[in-house]
Amino acid sequence: MKSAVLLITSFLMLSLGPQLAYSADVNGKYRNHGFGRITCEAINSKKVDLGKDVYGGAFSQWVSGFTTAYNTLVADTYDILGKFSAKDLSKSVVNICAKNPESNVAAVTTQLLLSNKAKRTVKYVKKKVKKLPQGLTGKDF
Repeated sequence: MKSAVLLITSFLMLSLGPQLAYSADVNGKYRNHGFGRITCEAINSKKVDLGKDVYGGAFSQWVSGFTTAYNTLVADTYDILGKFSAKDLSKSVVNICAKNPESNVAAVTTQLLLSNKAKRTVKYVKKKVKKLPQGLTGKDF
């Protein structure tokens, strides 16, 4: 019985489209907060300078937080960015917004994350950590 329910649920999710698998309601809609609500037109008019001004820094932090939420909530995903960085993602959002002023930041970010699913990191792999600055230990974090 459980197998039949799982099979039917999986079929429905796939047939309704990938957007619903990541969405909060049955219509594929969710509430955007912060920069996610901003239109690409507004981002374009600000000429976001990532990491060089307060606005660009805040924008990059929003993209990073959105990505962290995705990593936390989507199964089989340690890091949706894979080998890309959050800065790469932020630059891509700005570039796509430049070509799609009618869209919003959350929609563009979501599409970029979904398009990278095949390249995501599925499982945590311990990496060699760079030497910490003098006086700091791993307990400081």
